[in-house]
Order: sequence, then structure tokens, then C-alpha cells
Amino acid sequence: MPSLSIAVRWLLALGLVCGGAAAGAQDLGPEVPDERFAETVSQERARLLADRERTNAEFNAQEQACKRSFFVNACMKKLVERERELTAALNKREQVLNEAERQRRVKAALARSAAKQEAQAEREQSDAPAQAAARRAQEIQAREQTRLQREADAQARAAQLQEREREAAQRQQDREEAVRARSAMPALPAPAKPAPDR
Repeated sequence: MPSLSIAVRWLLALGLVCGGAAAGAQDLGPEVPDERFAETVSQERARLLADRERTNAEFNAQEQACKRSFFVNACMKKLVERERELTAALNKREQVLNEAERQRRVKAALARSAAKQEAQAEREQSDAPAQAAARRAQEIQAREQTRLQREADAQARAAQLQEREREAAQRQQDREEAVRARSAMPALPAPAKPAPDR
């Protein structure tokens, strides 16, 4: 007879846990305002913890009752199955709670991202004329720098060309002076022939 009351109590506890999961899921829907969401999650986590503690206490008490009954193994087997069902229901509630928190974080992150993009678009729109003017000024400055660089390059090439022409003229002058110096030099006497041996 005690095992029948244990079974009834477990079924009632399972109904409470499953009912709590459904109630918790409804409480955490997307329509819950942000300011109440954290409070609701905290309350649901407290209820979940209390349900887990109550389930563990009942399981321990029923385990002791099973140990006193004649059919210990059969009673324990049923008890373990019921505990598994209750634990699965509690885990399901926790998963629903975790998923609701995750969805709320994603929603908040998306809202922050959208606000950031909107602010960026507004800044770009308000800064568009100034940016266009700055871009035009940069283009004009770049063209002017390019023109100045080309002029500097042309002047450098002209200077190099003048230097090469001067060096070529100097070499030509040096050659001409060398030729004149050679032609002005008296001819060297031819070496004397040695006398034939007698």
C-alpha cells in the first residue's frame, strides 16, 4: 500500500513540474517587457530550484520507504523511472528558461545593432555634403601634387640632360687638347741601329 501512495505523490509532483514548465514558458514570452523580464527569469529560476530540492527530498523519502517495503527492487525501479521523468521535466523547464534568455539577448543585440546602423546612416547622411566637399578638396590637392611632382621631375631631367651635355663637351675638349698636345710634341728620334759585329 505505501508504494501506491508513493506513485500517486509522484504523479502529482510530475503534474506540478510539467505545469510549472508550461507556466514558465508562458511567463517568458516575447511580450514580457524588458524591465520585468529579469525579474520573471529570476522568479522562475527560484521556482525551478525549489522544485528540484522538493523532488530530491521526496525521492529520498520514497527511497527510504522502498527500502522498508517487501519488493525493494520493483519499488526502486519504479521510483528511478519516476525520478527520471521528473528530472526530464525539470530539465525541460530549465531549457525553456535558457532559450528565453538567449532569445532576449539576441533580440537586444539585434536592437543595438539596428540602432547603431541607423545612427551611422544618419551621420553619413548629415555628413554627406561635408564629405563630398572634403573628397573634392582631396582630389584637387592630389591633382596639384601630381602636377608639381611632374614639374619637379621635368626640371630634374632637364638638369641631368644639361649635366650630361656639359660632361660630353668637357670630354670632347679634353680629347681635342690631348690631340693638340700630341701633335705639338717633337718627334722622338728613332733608336739607333746597332753596328754590325765584325
